Parts: sequence; structure tokens; C-alpha cells
Amino acid sequence: RCMAAAEEHDVGQEPALRREVVRQESELTGPREEGLFQRLAARESDDLTAIVRCGTTAILEGMRTHPDSVGVQALGCEGLVVLASDSADNRRSIIDKGGVGVVVHSMEKHISNTAVCQYGCWLMYFLCCSGLPARAVLMEQSAHTAVLAAMKKHPYAPEVQEYGCWALDILGRNDVGRKAALAQAGAVEVLLSALNKHATREYVVEWVLKAMYVLASGNADTKTKLSTEGVLRTILAVVHAQNKSTAVVEHGLIGLCVLCSGDQQKCDALLQTRLQDGTQCFDVILETLQRYSADANVQEHALYLLYILAYNTRNIPRRGDALQLVVEGMQAHPAVDDVQQYGCLCLHVLMSQDDTCREGVVRDGGLAACLQAMTDHPHNTELHEAALLTLLSVSVRPHHRSVLHGMGGVEHVVDSLNNHPHSLSIQEHACWILENMSIDAAHRRTILDKGAADLLRVLLAQHRNKQGKESENIRRHASLALRHYDPTAAHAAEMQDSCAGLLDRCALS
Repeated sequence: RCMAAAEEHDVGQEPALRREVVRQESELTGPREEGLFQRLAARESDDLTAIVRCGTTAILEGMRTHPDSVGVQALGCEGLVVLASDSADNRRSIIDKGGVGVVVHSMEKHISNTAVCQYGCWLMYFLCCSGLPARAVLMEQSAHTAVLAAMKKHPYAPEVQEYGCWALDILGRNDVGRKAALAQAGAVEVLLSALNKHATREYVVEWVLKAMYVLASGNADTKTKLSTEGVLRTILAVVHAQNKSTAVVEHGLIGLCVLCSGDQQKCDALLQTRLQDGTQCFDVILETLQRYSADANVQEHALYLLYILAYNTRNIPRRGDALQLVVEGMQAHPAVDDVQQYGCLCLHVLMSQDDTCREGVVRDGGLAACLQAMTDHPHNTELHEAALLTLLSVSVRPHHRSVLHGMGGVEHVVDSLNNHPHSLSIQEHACWILENMSIDAAHRRTILDKGAADLLRVLLAQHRNKQGKESENIRRHASLALRHYDPTAAHAAEMQDSCAGLLDRCALS
């Protein structure tokens, strides 16, 4: 899920203030003036509006004609940035007229000049925004190596680092080959350097984190390089120390999710990480949930990180406030389906690790929040898959089954089955919940009246001859639930599975 999120944040969303400045400076009036750029460059004019009025062709021609002039190259790059920010047509024109090669050559020749590198990186970002074909052109003409060289040469120049990260972020999206090429060219080391040297600059850190998790998603080697204990501690410290920029917190959480997902050792290492003030990872997550309770994006990723850690390790601390904060997050953002889904997953894994948590979920609003999420988002398959796992954990104990029954649990299960007929996960867990509910005689009439028994018979018939673990579980749980209503059919299903198992293990045909 995080890997998808890593590719989805909006292109072209650099800080609003800077974008507005560029827009104001790029209000072009009047015709293009031939030769104007040459005259302006000769006297190193800083009249940006006039420079932009020269147009793409004149600016590129001037840069080609005077490759040794730092002033011409810096002015040209700045003018191209303004033009590229103004429209998609301008970006295409720069690419079509060979602008990528001109600017790459300029950055290589004048690598020591901060202005050339700054505006060169910024321009590469805007050109990347033209789409996948444009990014392919940039990679072919070594734009990525020029950006990385500029960032290496100017490690303490915040604008070079920020704009370079913008370009790396976009270049690395949706293409495993480009991710690998960026990593091979030294992107990982450059990003780590930027994170360490600019840890107090929010706008730099935000884009470093974006570029890091974009490159790590879908690239195992890059993920390994970035998920060292030191990097995890640095990102955790950034999230912990941040009290101004919710964007930095959000992207720090996404980065931790991407780097730790599916890796028990990394999850254990992160949980055991202790910051300089003694704060540990679990404390940072709960502190973040509490501090940013009104921010849906932060809640979503904090809940997902909590789920990843709890799912991959058994070392989650037993704390009652964790459950409380999960429930409060779900209650605060009822319309945000991802918050509801990850909240349900957290409730499920917390109950699976601590039996006392099960009582807390039922007593303190977790079960009610889960059922409400199912009602509010009836057609979200992933959310219902997560919610049914929570209901399954609740349905284990007789007292909790009674509470679930009283809150309309059977009706919610039936609705999930009807609304998501193609989800094997929903079918499997729904059958299991109904099996547990049918243990109590008081609940059997509801299962019958709400049509659940009929749905079980349909599922039993649909999966009778299907292979696979899910189909086997559906048959088993459906038949056990139906034993109170149709013992003969249930027994026949059980016998069929038993005979099939014996035949599979038989050495003779």
C-alpha cells in the first residue's frame, strides 16, 4: 500500500509561495524580441521578465553561443525555469529544441556555480513533469547525473538540495529501471547527505524523504541501503522533533512504512530504537497520533506504521493508550476510508497479541467504530476485508459475540458478502464469523432470518470443486456453521473434503 502511495503524491506541488513568485514573474506581455537575450546577457541583466520575453529559442541559442559565460548560463537557466513553470507547451518546446542537453552541458561546465546548479536542478524537475516520455529523454541525456553532481558539489546549498530532490523524486516514479539507474549513480548517498546536513530545514527534509521512499519502493537494493539502523533512527528523530510541518511528519511516516514493510528484522530494530532523549519508536507513533489528531494524512500513515510493526513483530509494548488513540483517530475521520481501514487492521493485530485488548475494543468503542466504518464505506473492499478481521477477533469469546450480535454484527457480515461477491478474503472470514456466531443458540435465528444461512449454502456450492486454501476454508467454515440448519448437507461437505484429502495423500491412483 505504501509503495502505491509513494508513487501517487502530486507532481508540481512545490511550495506555494515559490510557485506564486514564479507565476508573477512569468506574466508575459508583448511579442518575443529577437536578439534581446544576447543584449541582456551581455550586460548580465537581472530583468527576469525581459529575459523570459526573449523566448525559448533565443535563450537556448544564447546559451549555445556563449558556453563559457557563467552569467549567460545562469540567466538562461533561470529564464527557462520561468518558462517551464508557465505551461506544458513551454516544457515540451524546451525538450524538443534540445534544451535538456544544453542545460546538462551548462551544469557540467559550471558545476562550481551555485546559481547554474540551482536553476538547472529546478528546470529538470519541471521538465520531468511533462510525463514518462520526457523523463526517458532526461535519463538518456544524463540529466540525473548532472543533478546528482550538483548536489554533491553544493552539499550545504539548501536550494540546490531541495530542487535536486524534486527532480530525483519525479525521475524515480513508476519505473524500476530508472530507480536502479539513480541508485547506481549515487542517489542514495546524496539523499542521506542532504538529510543529515539539512535536518532542520523542513522544505529540504520533506523532499529528501519523498525522494527516498520513491526510490526504495520496488527496488530491493535501494531499500536495503536506506533501511539501516542509522537511517531509521534519523527519520524517526525528524518525525519526533517536528512541530511545524505536517508534511515532513507525513512523509517521514511513509518512509518508515516503506523501509520496514515485510521485514521483521527492520521492524524489531525500529521498535528498539532509542533517540537521544530516551524516546522510543512506539512512543513517537502514539505521540504523533495524539499531536496530529486533526490531520487525516498523518493519522493514516501513523496507523499504518503501527499495523506494520504489530503485524511483523511480537515486541509491541502493551499500552492501553494505543487502543484509545486508534479508536479516536477512526472517530475523528469517519469519511477517510484509509484511516478506517488501517484503524481496523490495528485493532485486529492488537487483539491478536493481547487478549485484554479484546475487552478494550468491545468496551471502549473499537467495535462500534469498526461497524460504523463498514456502514459508511459499504463498497470499499479492502476496508471490509480489514473490518471482518476485527469482527473475527471479537467473535472468539461468548460474551463478545453477544455484544457483536446486539450491535447488528450478523447484518454487517451479510451486507459485506452481498456487496463484495468476488473477494475470497471476505467470504472466508465471513463464513468463519458466522460459524463462531452459530455456536450460541440465541444467535442462530438471526443468522437464519437475515439470510446468512442461505448465503452460506450458496458459498458452499460455489466452492465445492474449487482448489486453493481460501476455498477449502470457505467450505469448512460454511459447513460447520450450517450444521445447525442442514446437518446432512454439512456432513456431506465435510466428508467430501475428508475424502479429497485422503486421495491426495494416497500413493496409488
